[in-house]
Amino acid sequence: MLPDALMLEDGVKDIGNKLVSLPSDLQHLLLLLDKAKNLLSRMEQSPSTSMLTTVQPAMKALIAKDLLGHSDMDVNISIASCLSEITRITAPDAPYDDDIMELFGLIVGAFKNLDEVSSHSFSKRVSILETVAKV
Repeated sequence: MLPDALMLEDGVKDIGNKLVSLPSDLQHLLLLLDKAKNLLSRMEQSPSTSMLTTVQPAMKALIAKDLLGHSDMDVNISIASCLSEITRITAPDAPYDDDIMELFGLIVGAFKNLDEVSSHSFSKRVSILETVAKV
């Protein structure tokens, strides 16, 4: 495995472990989710088995009730951004069971205020739209 791939795998593993123990500070959580999105966006579609295994903790953490049901809109947009990347990475296979349809509602819900160009989350909403368009 190339050094860049090893660094990416280590980063994804680290971020997954940090997401499992959800930070209580909102800004720390948003920074963590941004880092997760950036790492996930660097992963190739249909990655190696090793990389898929590495991303599992992050996938599970992102759909945990504490995170998926978060009250902050920026957190929800950040989660949707991460989930859209996971969907791209695992395409054409579905990354989650059929029971987890609410996460797709979260992704679609990110488009709701796409016209708010001055919003803090505007660039993330556009990124989600671009990622979904790739899949």
